[in-house]
Amino acid sequence: MGKHLPIIASIVVFATVAGTVPSEGAAASLGYGPRGPMSIYQYPLIRLPRNPRGYRNGVRRPAQPSPGAIKQYRGQELFQAIHAKDITAVETLLKQGADANGKDNTGETALIQAVLTGSVEIVNALLAHGAGVNGVDNDGHTPLMAAAKYQSPAMLAPLLAKGAAVNTQESGGYTALILAAGAGKEENISPLLDKQADVNLKTKEGFTALIVAAGTGNAPIAKLLLDKGADPKAVDILNNTALMASAQAGDAATARLLLAKGVAVNAADKDGYTALMLAARAGKPNLVSLLIDGGADVKPKNKDGYTAFLMAVRGGSVPAATALLDKGADSKEKDSGGNTALIHASKYDRPEMVTFLIDKGLDVNAANSAGETPLITAAKSGCPGVIPVLLSNGADASVKDASGSSAAMWADKMGYPDIVKLLPAHGRAARG
Repeated sequence: MGKHLPIIASIVVFATVAGTVPSEGAAASLGYGPRGPMSIYQYPLIRLPRNPRGYRNGVRRPAQPSPGAIKQYRGQELFQAIHAKDITAVETLLKQGADANGKDNTGETALIQAVLTGSVEIVNALLAHGAGVNGVDNDGHTPLMAAAKYQSPAMLAPLLAKGAAVNTQESGGYTALILAAGAGKEENISPLLDKQADVNLKTKEGFTALIVAAGTGNAPIAKLLLDKGADPKAVDILNNTALMASAQAGDAATARLLLAKGVAVNAADKDGYTALMLAARAGKPNLVSLLIDGGADVKPKNKDGYTAFLMAVRGGSVPAATALLDKGADSKEKDSGGNTALIHASKYDRPEMVTFLIDKGLDVNAANSAGETPLITAAKSGCPGVIPVLLSNGADASVKDASGSSAAMWADKMGYPDIVKLLPAHGRAARG
């Protein structure tokens, strides 16, 4: 898929299951360690020395701890109390001088940790004692970002009331709105938009909130953003559009919204991928038909010579391939390496697709520019599922590629003994 895996890889990290405490993988995107808000337990507490008078056993007792040591100790206690959701302890410690703007050893602020626990009471207590509503961690994340991504409007409310900046961008360029969109937090979108969150700010990768919402297949959020002026034609740094993101996610609802906005349906990214190719690869025949009806061309090729039809074949979706053929795609087309659709289906071990293509009249022994037939490709790629189908339809096991290797020789070289056993020692297999 060339440069397309990073679209979802980058976006999907924000599509976490909502909860009061982020998962390990989700927390990492906000800089939280593997223990999330329990980072206080990643280092030992400072033991405050007692200070009785005089000596014991000839050893002078420790001196009174310094104010700095006391402050650090109180700070650690505060983080523990926050994590335990102990509002009484939090308020007591704050009254005793614990720093409401303190950070733990990972750089997280007390307010961010409180937001992650889901305790509005503790958040209000910290704010009342002077916690900076826009205080950031080491990566520039704010409490509002954590709330937008993991919590509900009830958590956003006190932060916004205290003047939380809605358009702050962390080190990667993500805003609270983009994080909420990626996490599927539909209920958090309107409160942010009501505070003039900029719908068209971009991350360093060029993602807007709309592209992120489209990439996670969230049509309701996409509609909210479009209604507030999100640019449907915005592109990221690889020229990926929101339509491409929705196509890769297999999301026909968002694609329909974008098509209604007049987006360029045949736009291609830097590697030549179009929305139709991505929808075909996702195996979504209804989306394929929607795009074609919206003007998508079935003939363009990406930089490797793959058309939408070849992408559907690689993905193993017979319905998507059928939809493309019904709209004018050519079943006999080849990529830039001379690979037929049957070779692609064999490489990805798609027996149902192999049968479908053979029924469409494709030559079971047609080779690519390197002399590799579908059978050789399957053996070389370790794909046992398609081999019986190919053999039963006349695949010639004696054919050798440009390197002089047959299917059995490749299977042996690649370490696939089970595939070697499937292949006849010599000659063409008999049709079943």
